[in-house]
Amino acid sequence: MRTRNVEGLYFRTFEEAKREILNLIPTNATVGIGNSVTLINMNIANTLLTLPCVSKNKCIDCKSKERVCNNLVIIEGQRDEKRMKVLIVDEEEGF
Repeated sequence: MRTRNVEGLYFRTFEEAKREILNLIPTNATVGIGNSVTLINMNIANTLLTLPCVSKNKCIDCKSKERVCNNLVIIEGQRDEKRMKVLIVDEEEGF
């Protein structure tokens, strides 16, 4: 991942990872989570936004302007160093 400017971070628990995620987000930032089951189960989704799909825990094909699931994106790397991070947690959750 380093050769593609993606930083990998390791955490023992989801609580540790949640604290880091919330610390990484600047005040007044716009955040997309892509309806991630893992982030929803970590309660990060509810902390950050209140979309109908988040509260119902399923896609309802909304037309909300805050909708985060408009695109399917494959990221092969990042031009800007330290912009993208992958968090690896040593617990089972989501998929």
